[in-house]
Amino acid sequence: MGGLLPITLKLNGKKIGTLKSHEETEIEIPNNDMEMQATQYGTSSNKITIDDGDTVMIKSSIMSHMVMGILFSFIVLSVLFSNIVFNHTWPYTTITILLVLLGLIIQHYKIEVIDKAEWR
Repeated sequence: MGGLLPITLKLNGKKIGTLKSHEETEIEIPNNDMEMQATQYGTSSNKITIDDGDTVMIKSSIMSHMVMGILFSFIVLSVLFSNIVFNHTWPYTTITILLVLLGLIIQHYKIEVIDKAEWR
C-alpha cells in the first residue's frame, strides 16, 4: 500500500498530505467532525468523520487484494497461453477491460478510527 505512489489524505475533500508505504504522520485538524478520505491512482477509501485527537488507520481492502490477484493471474496466464489469446482476442480484451474497471470502482482502502480522542 503506497509502494509506488503515495496515498493522498483529504479532509473535507481538500488534500492535506500524503503517506508512503508503512509511514505514519500526525495531522492537525482545524475543527471536530471533519470528513477524512484516502485516495490513490483515482481510487479511494470510505469516508469517515474524525475529531481532534483521533487515531486513524488506513488498510488495504480484501476486495482490492482479490481483484488485483485475479488481474495479475489473468495476465500471467494469458502470456503463458498467448497462442490461444491471439486467436481469440475479444474474450481476452473484454475480461481485461472488466477487471480494470472493477479495479477502479472498488474501494482499495479502508479507513477507520482505531482510537477515539479521550476527552470526547
